[in-house]
Amino acid sequence: SVDCELTPATQQAVYPAFGYLPYEPTAWKKACEDLLAKLKVYDAILQPRTFLVGESITIADIIMTCTLERVFSLILE
Repeated sequence: SVDCELTPATQQAVYPAFGYLPYEPTAWKKACEDLLAKLKVYDAILQPRTFLVGESITIADIIMTCTLERVFSLILE
């Protein structure tokens, strides 16, 4: 399993939708707030560049895409 700093908030936000965790509104709202705060940091990092590391796609970009795919398809529609 590949982990990144977004994993805990991502799991707390997405897992209730799959039934892996019970839905607790307070915990879910906090997870979404944490996730959005971290996404703002990544947005600032990516403002002057296209990729997270270097001048072409790397495993970092792939991991970030895979981590966020469920968030954007289920939570942040």
